[in-house]
Amino acid sequence: MKNIIFILLSLPFNLIAQTVDYSPLKKHLSPFSSIEADAFYFLDDKLDNVRLVGYGEDTHGTAEFTIITKELFKYLVKNQKFRILIIEDAFGMVRTLNEYIQTGEGTLMDILSPSNWRYYTEEFYQLVEWLRLHNQQFPNDRVKLYGAEMQYIHKDAHFLEQYLLTLGVKKDFSKLKTFRTIWDNTAPSDVMDFIIFHYQLKQLFLDNKEEWIAKTSQKAYDLAYQHLDLIHQFLSTVMQSNSARFHDFRELYMTQNIEWILQHEGKNSKAMFWAHNNHIGSASHNGLAVAVGHHLKMRYEDTYFNIYSDFGKGSFWAYPHDAGLNGKKWLHQVYTFDSIAPQTFTHFMDEQGRPNAFIDLRQARQDKDAKCILAHPFLVMSGAGAQYHNTRTMYEPIGNSFDAIFYIAQTSKLQFLGEL
Repeated sequence: MKNIIFILLSLPFNLIAQTVDYSPLKKHLSPFSSIEADAFYFLDDKLDNVRLVGYGEDTHGTAEFTIITKELFKYLVKNQKFRILIIEDAFGMVRTLNEYIQTGEGTLMDILSPSNWRYYTEEFYQLVEWLRLHNQQFPNDRVKLYGAEMQYIHKDAHFLEQYLLTLGVKKDFSKLKTFRTIWDNTAPSDVMDFIIFHYQLKQLFLDNKEEWIAKTSQKAYDLAYQHLDLIHQFLSTVMQSNSARFHDFRELYMTQNIEWILQHEGKNSKAMFWAHNNHIGSASHNGLAVAVGHHLKMRYEDTYFNIYSDFGKGSFWAYPHDAGLNGKKWLHQVYTFDSIAPQTFTHFMDEQGRPNAFIDLRQARQDKDAKCILAHPFLVMSGAGAQYHNTRTMYEPIGNSFDAIFYIAQTSKLQFLGEL
């Protein structure tokens, strides 16, 4: 018997994984037909003590994942008293969108930018318009939109400048407004100049705190100070020596910003955080960096409920896997999966769906038969973030990293609002 066990353990993992019997998971599965808020009834008894729902998407270029975001948040607003949607975009930029859904003033097309392709889409447009219409219909029970990111700060500089002007304080933010992303090559001399500038601004805020709160409000002061902190996050990141540290800082600062949002909105606030699967998972890594989801699970424990997305067949936009290498340009392409790889977890989900499916992994981990299956990585269809992985399948540590799975049988590419 010992020899047999040794032989099994010495086999390549993919040969073992391909014979996995996923049937013990069936009792924790809920098939559903349409991607609509009313179809998510299976969540009714699962989120009673949850404050933060993390929804992960398998690709950034898939229409259905944005549609799910809209419908899932609609469900959470109607049934679970959620009022905050946090997205994987810059804090300052999303404040502009939040002002739009609060006031209804302006034109959404003037706010959305083709340079941010993930949100320059018909699907995201419909999501934001639903948020605006909700606030118009329920002015005393508003929803809010926030961004968790610090990758670019020109809008933060703008809002900070405007706050100071209301207090009669004029500062030159023009160069800060030219900074685009943490990934640009920023001259160290410029960074050092703005680290000094940031320190002086921070001291100004602290020295005048009581007076400025009295002239504006505690909420306005705190929001302006958060924009100031976003600038610090940006500058401290671009000071790092390599891209791995950039990813580390990005994950940590997104976590910090989500915590700030929940604190700023009050102890009874509930939020949904929408980002790529790699950010949402509590045991997964975004490259070499520990993911936001890990930090959130450490901070909020079981009051953080994170959902993984998988899909079977369909199309999505993504950059080529080798974009940027050997002079290859960063140009979007459409990728299509016209079949589901056999002996994968995705194939199992497709067989159970009607045509889609939900699995409660948190519940399944209490089941001794399912728990053993969940301890190993799943072989799933690969998808992409912004960039295609150049493989149809990949292993993902889903079972212990997520609380649930949405499986969508058929997907389609995002519909852009115009030329990029």
